Amino acid sequence: DGDDDDDDGDDDDDDGEKVPPQTPLGDMSSSNINPESLLSSKESGKKKESTSLGGMGFGVVNKKSKKPYVALGPPDKPINDVTKPQFDKDGYTLYENEKTGEKKRVFDALVNYPCKFPLKVVGANDPKFITDMVQLTADTCNVSSEDVSFSTKNKGKWVSITIQAPVVNPEMLYELYEVIGKD
Repeated sequence: DGDDDDDDGDDDDDDGEKVPPQTPLGDMSSSNINPESLLSSKESGKKKESTSLGGMGFGVVNKKSKKPYVALGPPDKPINDVTKPQFDKDGYTLYENEKTGEKKRVFDALVNYPCKFPLKVVGANDPKFITDMVQLTADTCNVSSEDVSFSTKNKGKWVSITIQAPVVNPEMLYELYEVIGKD
């Protein structure tokens, strides 16, 4: 009748040849998928934790690797290990350059100067606290208080002020931290 529909219920193509059953994923005979893994634990008679399709993006991948791990060279020595910080004679944290091995204070190594360094300070929700912090920053950075930009967030009893400190070198930034820490 010219129809491609084969409603006779058998698994043959139009030429009468038997066609192997196909899964929705295609023919798995050439893959590394175990067809039993597609069956539920009741159907296969085995107790399983989850269904796995052999690492093809479905289910849990089998984590039991038969290939041993092989490392090349000595283990990496952690540089700038946060659990074991290094300090200079004044108590400042040191940062080691990973290429040269040179050690510098953190703000010497990681900040490009001159810049507007964001500095957050938290204190009592009092207008005098805000003006004092802006004035301390201006005095330390040798600028007028109008040249110091800032933003505030009030949280009831406390206020946080983020100051954009116009620092020209690391010494100025360390001095600013010391001055604000004393207040």
